Amino acid sequence: MSKGYLNKTVQAHDRREIVLTTSEKFSGYFDENEEEMQKKVAALSAQFTPEELCSAERVLLALGTLL
Repeated sequence: MSKGYLNKTVQAHDRREIVLTTSEKFSGYFDENEEEMQKKVAALSAQFTPEELCSAERVLLALGTLL
């Protein structure tokens, strides 16, 4: 919160309850990184055939189930 990426709201009905939401600062930072990531993925994807990308996707999905 001190860096400005989160907003903290204490609930009026129960002051023990705190709601955290992302700030506009976070959204802007995230959007910038998302756009850059999409460019990098597109450049990397161009180096492989559709079949290779499909195989890589299957491997990554399988790994995801293990984690």
